[in-house]
Amino acid sequence: MFIPHSTAVHYAFLDYRITKNKVEIIYSVSSGEEMLDQVFSSDKRFLEINPNGLEWISIVKTKYMRGILGCNATNLNACFNCTEYPHRCGKALLYLRIFPHRKKRWALKVGVSADYLRPLAQSSPFAVIASNLPRRDALYIEKNLSTLFKDIVQNPSGRVLWPEIIHRGLWNGMEEAGILLEKLPIVYDVVKRKDKNIYSKLQDPLLFLPTRHFSTNLPTWIEKLPLVELKRKLSREPISVSGEVVANRGGLLVVEYGDNFWVFSPNERRIYYVNKIVGAKEIRENHMIVRKMILKEL
Repeated sequence: MFIPHSTAVHYAFLDYRITKNKVEIIYSVSSGEEMLDQVFSSDKRFLEINPNGLEWISIVKTKYMRGILGCNATNLNACFNCTEYPHRCGKALLYLRIFPHRKKRWALKVGVSADYLRPLAQSSPFAVIASNLPRRDALYIEKNLSTLFKDIVQNPSGRVLWPEIIHRGLWNGMEEAGILLEKLPIVYDVVKRKDKNIYSKLQDPLLFLPTRHFSTNLPTWIEKLPLVELKRKLSREPISVSGEVVANRGGLLVVEYGDNFWVFSPNERRIYYVNKIVGAKEIRENHMIVRKMILKEL
């Protein structure tokens, strides 16, 4: 048992640990208001909870967000009149992840993040294609890749949501990983031929691929629900969740309450107020494995 319901104040946020090319997604939990002031402290000891071992959870969104070093601009337009480049730009990485699409079946999402946390929070296989770039440079490449390719988007409109992912049997992420491996050589070949400048800034892709512990099995009664019933039952992003954790996909949780259930997808920077967390604390399973794909010529 982790944190039973009590009068003490607890907070949690999504985090991860990388050990020898293996990635474990965790929820870091601490008691007391002081955690909000010490969230960046390397010597602060948090209780680390693997979502695979969760049995019960009751949490609520707070207004608090974890900050990042440097600028947090999310699109290139925000950089046009900036006078702080490159001194306060901060470093960023660029990643591609595959997602099921309503019309194209599959598409690639290109994104920019200060670290691995954002793509990990999206609970899908992904590839880091550039790193240690000034954030403005990463945003420039992001925009131009989405212009160069019809199947690469910045905003994943048209994406298949969790009800259809469950209905189509895509819960474990393995098919997404296979499509990502197929798409990456094509992307690199086209960029090499059409934009030498962008190609020079790309690295050999660093793949984050699901292990057999990436997801736990959905309850049979959920898998057997017709699509229309899945859509009716699922709430896309609840402000709070409380109930039995019956499955997870990385840090994403399926929480059952009564005859209904939520899919809770934590924001990568959000801090959550914790009422109760119960589970098997000895669980230390890795959700992803990191591999390099050699695509750039020496």
